[in-house]
This record gives sequence, structure tokens and C-alpha cells, in this order.
Amino acid sequence: MNHFCTITTYDHLYKVLALRDSLLHYDDNTLLHVLMTDGSPASVQQAHIKMYAVADIDSEPIVKKIAAKYHNQPDRLRWSLKPPYLKYLLNEV
Repeated sequence: MNHFCTITTYDHLYKVLALRDSLLHYDDNTLLHVLMTDGSPASVQQAHIKMYAVADIDSEPIVKKIAAKYHNQPDRLRWSLKPPYLKYLLNEV
């Protein structure tokens, strides 16, 4: 199985679905891991997508600090969570 990941907000979820469709066009044995920094990731049930919330990856102490610092800045929050999100995925997948 091939694994890919991205970070998004609820407003840009349609881009995640387009990315998933594009990946599946080349290989249907694909799973897209998606960290959604707002909204309710559990409400998004899609094939070939595994959703995560910030709370799912907050076992890393830095995640809580980043979330507190950038809670009103969604772009900076997404950008800043990339390293701990990748570390989480590498340890979990």
C-alpha cells in the first residue's frame, strides 16, 4: 500500500478529495492521511482517506505549543504542524 499525507482545513476539503482521486487514478492501493486543523475530521468518511485531528497527534509536546500559538492563524498552524505530523505518521503507519 502507498501512503500519502496532507494537512487541510475544512474549507479546503474539496482539494483533498481531488488529490485522493488523482492518486487513485494511478494506483488504487493508496491511502491518503489527512490532518484537518479545524472542524470535525470524524465527520468526513471517505474511502482511501484516514482523517486526523490535531488532538490525535498531540502526544508530541510541541503540538500543543504550536496549536496554542497559532490557534487564530490557520495557515501558520498548518505550516507549523508539518514536522510533528510527519513524525507521528512515521511512528504510527
